[in-house]
Amino acid sequence: ITKKTGIYERHIAAAGECSSDMAVCAAENLFAKYGIDRSTVDFIILCTQSPDYFLPTTACLLQHRLGIPDHCGAFDFNLGCSGFVYGLSMAKGLIETDQAKHVLLLTAETYSKFIHPQDGAARAIFGDAATETRITAEHVEGDGRGSFVFGTEGSGGDDIMVPPDFVARHLAFHAAQPQVAQACLGFIAWAEPHRQSVLAQLLTSALEQRPDGGHRRVHHLGDLAVAPVLVVREAHRD
Repeated sequence: ITKKTGIYERHIAAAGECSSDMAVCAAENLFAKYGIDRSTVDFIILCTQSPDYFLPTTACLLQHRLGIPDHCGAFDFNLGCSGFVYGLSMAKGLIETDQAKHVLLLTAETYSKFIHPQDGAARAIFGDAATETRITAEHVEGDGRGSFVFGTEGSGGDDIMVPPDFVARHLAFHAAQPQVAQACLGFIAWAEPHRQSVLAQLLTSALEQRPDGGHRRVHHLGDLAVAPVLVVREAHRD
């Protein structure tokens, strides 16, 4: 499994641990590490595909649990691997339109709770994690023009669909074509692949040839869905 996936260790949430529990820990670590006054947070954005409940919104529960004033806005949104980038874009938009000055962007996933115990292929890949980011008005100064590029290809939805009973039928990913990786190299400065895939292998192999390296790898996490960008960067920063 390690040879095929590049993963030799994963982190799994405890039996009674929900996405909100991990998000609270992540946020408290942020407040403590950087001496942030939680009363300054005026918007909470949570990206998760494994919320505590269908109702109420988990971000609203986090506002209460974190002791953030009730003038704070809060919402969840459902995205996987691209969620952190989308979250940054939304935080930027809230600040640039004067709807917020200090946004707390949280990501949290407990995929392990809805992957079927007998689905060995998927369970060997995915881990559970949460991350936290504070975006302030100082971070988005300038003329307001965005630097995000988005795209959507939803034709493979059936391959990763989780039915209403929360037991995944299967999780399959389409292999990327080598041409895609080659086209990406022209504008990628560095890569942080969070799971072993054809595209990840092609990109990292190519980037390894650059003098600056241009890639980072963490083999002890597994696929963390929305969380890996920050987790990988923090791991290498430490």
